[in-house]
Amino acid sequence: MNEIALITVNRTLNYGTILQMYACIKIFKSLGYHTTVIDYHRDNDYKTEDFRNIFSYITKRVATANSKGSKRLVVLAKSLLSYKDTKRFFSICNIFMDEHMDFSERYFSFEDLKANPIHADVYCAGSDQIWNTDYNGRIDPSFFLAFVDDKSRKISFSSSIGKDSLSEHEKSEFHKYLEHFKAISVREVRAQTILQDIGLKATALLDPTLIIDLATWQSLASPRIINEPYLLLYKLKGNDLIDHIALSIAKEKKLKVVRIAFGHIRKHLYENEVVVTLPTIPDFLSYIANADYIVTNSFHGTCFSINFQKQFSAVPRDKYNSRIVNILTNLDLSDRLCESMDHVSGQMEKIEYSEINKKLIKKRTECTDWLSNALTK
Repeated sequence: MNEIALITVNRTLNYGTILQMYACIKIFKSLGYHTTVIDYHRDNDYKTEDFRNIFSYITKRVATANSKGSKRLVVLAKSLLSYKDTKRFFSICNIFMDEHMDFSERYFSFEDLKANPIHADVYCAGSDQIWNTDYNGRIDPSFFLAFVDDKSRKISFSSSIGKDSLSEHEKSEFHKYLEHFKAISVREVRAQTILQDIGLKATALLDPTLIIDLATWQSLASPRIINEPYLLLYKLKGNDLIDHIALSIAKEKKLKVVRIAFGHIRKHLYENEVVVTLPTIPDFLSYIANADYIVTNSFHGTCFSINFQKQFSAVPRDKYNSRIVNILTNLDLSDRLCESMDHVSGQMEKIEYSEINKKLIKKRTECTDWLSNALTK
C-alpha cells in the first residue's frame, strides 16, 4: 500500500480537529493509501499530560491572548483552575488517536523535521486551519511542507487559511512555499480566491468530515445516551447570544437543553439543563446523532449537524465565520445562519434533506475524484 505522510494540527484539544484527522485517514485508505500522521508539536501544543508541560502551554497562550495586565492574570488563574479538565481532555483525545491513527516519531520544530524527514510517496498538508497565521502565531513552514525536497509530491487537502485576507508579507511567503505543490485544495471559497489572486491554482473542497458518509460516523458513535427529546448546545468561545438563541428555540420546541462543556459551567440556561463535560469522542458523536435540534457556533458542529441530517442553527462568532458561511452557502442552507434573536422565528422551518443530500453526494464524488488525481498525476 502506498504511503502518505500527513501534517495537520494534531495536538490541540478540539473535537473537530481530531475528527477531521480521522476523516482524512479514512478517505486516504479508501483510495489505497496508508497514512502516517507527522507528530508535529507547535510551541502552543500540548506535548505530555505532565503539569509542567501544560503550565508552559497555558503561559504561552496567555502571552498571546488579547488581554493586558490584570486581565492576563485572570486568564492565567482560570486556566490553572481548569487544569484537571485540560488533563482529562488531553487523555480523551490521545486514547482516540492511539486507537485509530498511526503516528511518526515526535517533532518539536521545523529544524527537527528538516534534519530527519519522514519518508513517504506523498506528503499532504491539511485539513483544518493549518495556514491560519493568527492561530499559529506566525507563518510556520512546517505546515507548508518546506522540510520536504521540492521534487517530492506535495499536495494540500482542504487546508484552511481561516482568515479573510493576508498581509503582503504573508502573500509572498505563501506563494514561495506553495508554488512547489503538485495540487492545492482549500476548504473555503475565500481561501481559493486569496491563493488565486497571488497566482496559485487552488480548488475548493469540502471539509474531510463532510466527505465521510453518514454510516461511517454512525458506526463510530456510542449508543443513545439521553432517552428524552433534547436540544444540543455545542459552543466554542462566544458571547451570550448563542445561549439566548438556544433557550428560545428549546422553549418553543419544548426540548430539554443538553450542553457540551469543556469545564465548569457558571450559568445554566434551564434549571434542569444537562451539562455534559468533556464527553469521549464516540459519546460526542452520539449526542449529535440523537439530538432533536442543535445550536452551535462551531464549524465542525455545523458539519456534523449536516452529516447527521439534524435540524440546526449556526450562530456566528466574533471572527473566522467564513468557514461556516461557505458550507451553508454551498449546500443552500444559508437560512440556518442565525445572527440575532430576530432570526430565531425563521429557524422553526424544517430542513428537508433530500435535495441537500443529493448535493452532498455530488460534492463528495468531486472531492474524491480531485484527490485521486492529486495523488497520482
